[in-house]
Amino acid sequence: MTIRLRTAALLLAVLLAIVAAGFAARATKPTVSAWTNPAVFSATATAGTWTVPSTSKCEVREQATDAVVPGSTCTIQFKSQNFWGAAGSGNGQANFNLLGSSGTNTQYMYFEIALGNYLTPPGWWNWANARISTFSQGTITSPCSALPQVTGRKNANMGATVNVYLEFKDFPVTPQYCS
Repeated sequence: MTIRLRTAALLLAVLLAIVAAGFAARATKPTVSAWTNPAVFSATATAGTWTVPSTSKCEVREQATDAVVPGSTCTIQFKSQNFWGAAGSGNGQANFNLLGSSGTNTQYMYFEIALGNYLTPPGWWNWANARISTFSQGTITSPCSALPQVTGRKNANMGATVNVYLEFKDFPVTPQYCS
């Protein structure tokens, strides 16, 4: 073999080695997929009602400022419940006492009562349609849409035991004591 032929063969071998190195370099670069794997979620759908955790409280407040009276006490005592009727024409009653230290003519008892924590309405009862139809000696401050949570205040100077008697209906009524 001549020198010229050997040189050409050597150059060809070097050229092929460079091309092979180029292909090898490209083959080892990281690749990025052209798609994204879909996320899959599942949930079980159920029919029914869900209760929102709620709390009840009672406070003795100063009428002029609505501030809680320091050192005062107030507790809620459940007395009774009653339901009758049928869906769309149902009636209910709840009776509570507020036991506290509201003895002056400038103090009143504020309450938040989670009726769902005290009452066991029948299966046909629908709080979404309910309205408070009877309440006296005070003001209900929560909207009807908040039921079974009810918020309000009794009049001032009612003594240490103040009764909260509520009647409600699961259909529109006039008058109603929630808005």
